[in-house]
Amino acid sequence: MASNEAKSAALVGTVVVLLVLGILLMSCFTVVEPGHRGVRVTMGKVAPEALAEGVAFKWPLGVSQIQEVNVQQQKVENDAPCFSSDLQTVKLRYAVMYRLNPAKVVTLYQDYKGDPYESLVSPRVQEALKQVTAKYTAEALVQKREIVREQTREMIRNAIGDQIEVVDFNVINIDLSDQLEQAIEGKMVQQQAALKKEFELNSERKEAEIVAVKAEAEAKAVKIRGEAIAANPAVMQFEIVKKWNGISPQVVVLGQGAGGGSGANVILPIVPNLDNKQPATAQ
Repeated sequence: MASNEAKSAALVGTVVVLLVLGILLMSCFTVVEPGHRGVRVTMGKVAPEALAEGVAFKWPLGVSQIQEVNVQQQKVENDAPCFSSDLQTVKLRYAVMYRLNPAKVVTLYQDYKGDPYESLVSPRVQEALKQVTAKYTAEALVQKREIVREQTREMIRNAIGDQIEVVDFNVINIDLSDQLEQAIEGKMVQQQAALKKEFELNSERKEAEIVAVKAEAEAKAVKIRGEAIAANPAVMQFEIVKKWNGISPQVVVLGQGAGGGSGANVILPIVPNLDNKQPATAQ
């Protein structure tokens, strides 16, 4: 009887020991999720190398811990109150796309407490926006949003370095006061009206220039033809022959005299012969 109880107790003890060993063994391993890196901290000391995705070893009983750090691309939206160069209050809504440099995970964990974005990126975004917006008037900020975006992004990248990659920076919205927005809108309407009027004036000026050029060309053509005819009267006779339709003319033009001298041009009507007689030939 006592022997059986001893065997049972020994079996239970063995099971307990195996169970404890199994728990200890399982606690020696953890899994680093995809898109993350692990930072091993053993009794307050940080390991110099980050742990890659997958299964990672750690000492049990809380001797070492694995802190996971997200290295995937992330997006943060926020507002930034700024002042323009003409001392107008401007509120910008922006978005930052960033990701941590996997090679700098351990350094970021040691140097910056909590979320690296809040500790490192956010203050520099706010500062960069204030410096860039201070160079432009409120109206120019609206018109040059893309330039503001590019300049701010470069300033952020230069300030952060290679610890965090700023993938992109976008200005989502620029909020001005209602009075300022109305003033800018009214000015833009006036500018568009002025541009339209200038376009119409330029079109009219072009049309007038085209008409003048055509008129000048026609006048030159008439002058050239007149000079050609004056220099060679036979040209006129050639033109008359070309355009004759075969019908006998009703008038005759008398040019030079019988002696070959120049005489006056006389147009004589040809009267039809009512008696069907041939007209006398003029000598």
